[in-house]
Amino acid sequence: MKRAFSNLLFLILPIVAAAQRPCLYKMSPLVRQAVLETMVQGRRSPSSASTLPRQGTLTAFVRTTGNADDLWPNHGCRVWAQFGSISIVSIPLGQLASLSLDGQVSRIEAGKPCSVQMDTTILVVNAQPVYEATGCRKPIRGKELLWEYRTLAST
Repeated sequence: MKRAFSNLLFLILPIVAAAQRPCLYKMSPLVRQAVLETMVQGRRSPSSASTLPRQGTLTAFVRTTGNADDLWPNHGCRVWAQFGSISIVSIPLGQLASLSLDGQVSRIEAGKPCSVQMDTTILVVNAQPVYEATGCRKPIRGKELLWEYRTLAST
């Protein structure tokens, strides 16, 4: 009897342990990183009483199966748009793991947020003619620069 109970315990234990972990295979690399960082921060204890854990959100594309209208409020998510089985959703970081465990969710995708870099600013503000020097007078170099400076200084 004792042996049967211990065998039953060892059969059920992996199922229970696996059910508590997030389904990482359903997530893109950025979402996986966010989940793992949230789990690590949850394990740490705050150094002082005044420190409150920051609850951020992640906006991601989520592919679901079936009707997912009741799925979002259960996890505290905000739906921005929905196109068939794909939804654009803001997900609280603390709910990513539980959302991945839901049977209706088949994939959670997110990428790095877009930001304007200096190399793309030229295109955004349409400064390409300045860099190509189209419609400008010829560039001033060397002796011409000194002559141009003297002319401007004397006027």
